[in-house]
Amino acid sequence: MSANLYSLPAHLRPRLLSIVVIVFLLALAGILLVLRYAQIDLARDVEGWQDKLNLIADSRAAAVEEWVNDHFSELKKLADNPSLQLYFTELTELSKDPEKSAADAVEPAQKTYLRNLLIFTADRMGFAPKNVPLSTQLPADVPYQAGAGIAVLDTAGHIVVSTPYLATLDDSVTERLRTLPAASTTLIDIYRNERGTVQMGFVVPVFPIQADASSPPIGRVVGIKAVDEPFYNLLRHPGITEKTLTAELLQREGDDVAFLSPLADGSAPLEKHLKADPNILAEALAVQRPGAFIEGKDYRNHSALMTGRTIDRTPWVLAVKIDRAEALAATQMRRQGMLLVLCLALSVVVAVIVAVWYVASSHRATTTSRYFQELAERVQAKETLLKLVTDNLPEIVFILDAEHCYRFANANAIYSTAMHAEDINGKFIGDVLGTARAQPTVEACNDALTYRAPQMRIRHLPRSGGEDEAVIKAVYVPIQHIPIAGLPHPTPGVLVVEQDITEVMREREQRINAHRDLIDTLITIVDRRDPHAANHSALVARLAHAVAVAMGLNQQLAETARIAGSLMNIGKVVVPEQVLTKIDRLSDQERRTIRDSMTASAELLKDVAFEGPVVQTLAQSQEHWDGTGKEGLKGEDILVTARIIAAVNAFVGMISPRSYRAAMTVDAATALLLERIDTEFDRKVVFALVDYIENHGGRAMLAARGAEKHLPA
Repeated sequence: MSANLYSLPAHLRPRLLSIVVIVFLLALAGILLVLRYAQIDLARDVEGWQDKLNLIADSRAAAVEEWVNDHFSELKKLADNPSLQLYFTELTELSKDPEKSAADAVEPAQKTYLRNLLIFTADRMGFAPKNVPLSTQLPADVPYQAGAGIAVLDTAGHIVVSTPYLATLDDSVTERLRTLPAASTTLIDIYRNERGTVQMGFVVPVFPIQADASSPPIGRVVGIKAVDEPFYNLLRHPGITEKTLTAELLQREGDDVAFLSPLADGSAPLEKHLKADPNILAEALAVQRPGAFIEGKDYRNHSALMTGRTIDRTPWVLAVKIDRAEALAATQMRRQGMLLVLCLALSVVVAVIVAVWYVASSHRATTTSRYFQELAERVQAKETLLKLVTDNLPEIVFILDAEHCYRFANANAIYSTAMHAEDINGKFIGDVLGTARAQPTVEACNDALTYRAPQMRIRHLPRSGGEDEAVIKAVYVPIQHIPIAGLPHPTPGVLVVEQDITEVMREREQRINAHRDLIDTLITIVDRRDPHAANHSALVARLAHAVAVAMGLNQQLAETARIAGSLMNIGKVVVPEQVLTKIDRLSDQERRTIRDSMTASAELLKDVAFEGPVVQTLAQSQEHWDGTGKEGLKGEDILVTARIIAAVNAFVGMISPRSYRAAMTVDAATALLLERIDTEFDRKVVFALVDYIENHGGRAMLAARGAEKHLPA
């Protein structure tokens, strides 16, 4: 290499040396970046295992707690059995005879009943010997596990009655019972009995019938059962494939940590006791700090990840652990793979640099290089132009593939994710935005791809800082093929364009409010000309809207009913004022003039653009259900909003006082409306109006507005 280097022309030597230095620096920077990324990846994997171990520990602790509580619950049911309490009370009274023991005091039938009750519970809850149910007669040649069962003890600790094979209690159990308060519900911790069997016990006090809080117990129910495979199976989480992921049951005993469950090194329960030094033993730290995430050496001196949970009503700590080597094996493989890829990439870079350097020494290589450079510049210019256009659009624009992964995003889309542009490409939208926020977009994209047609959605999103919510209009356009380099087949996708139309909606709302204000002003002008019908239109509008909502009409029809009710009297501007203010009874001609004013209202408003059929509603509001109205329309041919206005206007007119008559009561007015059902009014409208008045606050509203003067107290 040195000979080749010195054989080069002098002006090329510094250039080649610079290339070598640059390649070396790039290699060094790449290695440092890989190591840094591996460190971050390792921390992320450790956090993932922390979450997984916490989940498993919570699950297994809950299973063990449920198992313990179930056994206490069953023995509590046994202790609260009225028959047992009654028989136990009788034998306790009889046992006061100094010449009789408690066991002798029990009649054979009573003892048989108690024993059968205990045998039934023991068989069901596993307090029976391991190889045979207590309810069967055990053959002489069948081995059994002695010392398991349920016994009823008197206050002196003597067994009154028990299941078979539990004629006596171990001395350790008897001593433990002697130290317990008489009224305590207690667990007898896991121990090895005199026959070498690992067992545990449950103690529940028996109180007399109708005992109060101060009544002393009259005995105890003691359940002794073997701690064997069914119990230890609770420590095994279903679906676990990791070889070293195990759960251990631990307990602090003085200065030691006792292992209550079988271990992976073959140790039997209660066989292994290690010094409780949290600086040396991870299990000791798990017992000392349940719930903490621990990285340390386990009982086999293996580096492990571990967490612990306390078990309610027991002195136990359940520790879930996995060997660090197995847990982080994938991370180590990724780091090695990245280093290998980096080395290969550097090799490729070096090869390319050498090749380019040699090719660049010729004129053809120079020409080819210039051609490709110009081509790359043109492509780059087009990409820059496209990016400039999309990045300066006010909308959020991005493309998702069929798997809902980002394939393109403009500046606003990237900004909305709070991520960098290089981090978003290829990532699933749910991982970027969160499942809840991404779900509507995923569903809309699925619809666009399924129906092969653009989709449009309006979404309301909360703003940060407690501001009003944003209104987003989103358009989803299906794309047959997204040009993604490296894929052998066309990849469909969806172009998503999201536009913030909050200001547009706000301006629309302002126009609607201005429209309403104008209507209210017109109503005020009309009411001033007709003081006897002041607020008539406002009340009709409110009731009409309530009836429309009660009938389940959409928002536009409900708003149409409200606006029509508000504007129904606008035609009174053409009625002479002396007719409107007349205090005597109106003539037929004057009454007809006022009635025709509603038609005049429709005529005056016919050139006004409303969103709903307001003008048609006013024009048809004098039609009758049976077709006897002004234009002869009948039934469903009449707009539903016009049917609502007709009934509500009649009702408001009845309960409103006039110069020539007093106001009717609500009850009288509704009764009159009901009489006109299927002739003048639609029954569905009348029923909805009556329902609103009687059941949804309508009567209270009328009373508050002073529209009814004779409401019952």
